[in-house]
Amino acid sequence: MGIKHKKVNFFKLFHYVLSHGKNVKESFDNYHLVRRKYIVSHASKAFNRNKLEPAPLLNLSLLDIGCGTSKLAEEMTFRGADVTAIDPRGECIETAKRQADADGAIVEFIQCTPKELAAQGKKFHIILCMDVFEYVDHTRGFLSELKNLLHEDGVVVFSTNNRNFRSWLLHIVCAQNLFAWVPKNTYKFKRFRSPQKLQGKLEDNGFEIVDLCGVFLDPTAKRWRRCPKPASRYLGAAVYKKHP
Repeated sequence: MGIKHKKVNFFKLFHYVLSHGKNVKESFDNYHLVRRKYIVSHASKAFNRNKLEPAPLLNLSLLDIGCGTSKLAEEMTFRGADVTAIDPRGECIETAKRQADADGAIVEFIQCTPKELAAQGKKFHIILCMDVFEYVDHTRGFLSELKNLLHEDGVVVFSTNNRNFRSWLLHIVCAQNLFAWVPKNTYKFKRFRSPQKLQGKLEDNGFEIVDLCGVFLDPTAKRWRRCPKPASRYLGAAVYKKHP
């Protein structure tokens, strides 16, 4: 359960963002902590582990899809997981490798797509799709690839942008167009998915949503916060069980 979502005047908040654009960028980029806590919590729960243990994911295989240069893969190795991180962009893989080597994290980085990895017959207990769905054109095919990569009773943990006014204002207007926090054309609103639509796609492909919560940017507190209902972004966990 996320913290109580305090009521705010969104237009006052938007005015604050306009007035403090450069400072808010730091908060916008600081998305790592809220995702990491969520991943550890729900991956531990899926395998009846104590998330407060030093290495709750010990002996579990984890795949980070679209890893980019994020340190999430590193964080999961420090919690015991055997981590593979993939990305089709070679420059991201090389940068992530250098970071991991410098930090002493053992991660297998591979430049490839989920489809290419699935063709090798590999399976994982945990799959991370953090901010990946907004770049996927064909959801059905992508979810089929996830099923091929996931162990039976495994868990998929994901985050993505919501398809609502707040998300459009934050990601398209502010982050992309007004302040250039991200490069042009990073986000395309037509690829944003509402939680209802994404949940429907997952269920149509045999997945069961076990948790869904919102994430919103609180620039005055300089961090992202979780909330019970999907906000400008949301986090989720889903399991896939084969039926006879």
